[in-house]
Amino acid sequence: MGLGLILGLLLGLVAAGLAGQGHPGLAQFAQGLRPIGTLFLNLLSMVVIPLVATALFAGIARLGNLRRVSRLVIRTLAFFYGTAIVAIVIGFVVGSIVLPSAVMPAAQQDALRGAAINLNCWAV
Repeated sequence: MGLGLILGLLLGLVAAGLAGQGHPGLAQFAQGLRPIGTLFLNLLSMVVIPLVATALFAGIARLGNLRRVSRLVIRTLAFFYGTAIVAIVIGFVVGSIVLPSAVMPAAQQDALRGAAINLNCWAV
């Protein structure tokens, strides 16, 4: 599988390079292989999701003791919410750094203000 991944990457890079030089034949060949790749990804997702769900259910069933399960659930939820909060904070920080430098043309600003007024969201 690793070899196929590397060969696919190389084929894509070579096809993109040759297509930029006016040789679209390899790019068309790579496009012809796209349904096979899509099929592979769909089959992979059909296998992975039940496998992960089965592993989770079997692990929980093997615990047996209700106290151990409740502690596991509490730790899992704490980890989930902790990582979600970290991701949200990173998103806000990156957004506050990147968005102020984004320039919006005056015509687009006027269109947004007009849309907001038409929706009675607020008066601008």
